[in-house]
Amino acid sequence: MADRMRVRSAASAVLVAVMVALVVTGCGSKAAPTTTTPSPTASKGGLAGTIGALKTYLEQVKPITAQVGAAAASLPDAVKGLKVKPDSTWTQSAAKLNAIASQLAGAGSSLAALTPPAGLQSVQAAGVKGIQDAQSAVTRMADALGRRSASAATRKAEIQAQIGSLQ
Repeated sequence: MADRMRVRSAASAVLVAVMVALVVTGCGSKAAPTTTTPSPTASKGGLAGTIGALKTYLEQVKPITAQVGAAAASLPDAVKGLKVKPDSTWTQSAAKLNAIASQLAGAGSSLAALTPPAGLQSVQAAGVKGIQDAQSAVTRMADALGRRSASAATRKAEIQAQIGSLQ
């Protein structure tokens, strides 16, 4: 029971971290993730150049936010069907969570690779940190599930060996 509560608490914390990352980076479109390149510097001067650079930057951020959104949306399915006691559902959830963590790591790297307009540098840094924090939380939860599942499997094998030797 306590394990299930810890898993639920961890899942809730991860979901909150991902939601914060989404809000900081700005929820985006459903576009497929693409490779991003640094934003070009404004070739035009003044307000038109600033608006052009901002528009280019926001277009580059959209697929990244879509990738973070997809990762966040897949979190409930990753832990769906998780049993109270460690078993194969824990191992399966850990594998799914590791895949989500990889998606988040990729999104964080993609966002960090962008060159934002000067006024958005701190916002981008906060978005990258939020994504990295969410990725870290997902990884920790996957590791915890994997360790507990492996520990339970080892313990089960030990008990079966003891039973076998008593027979």
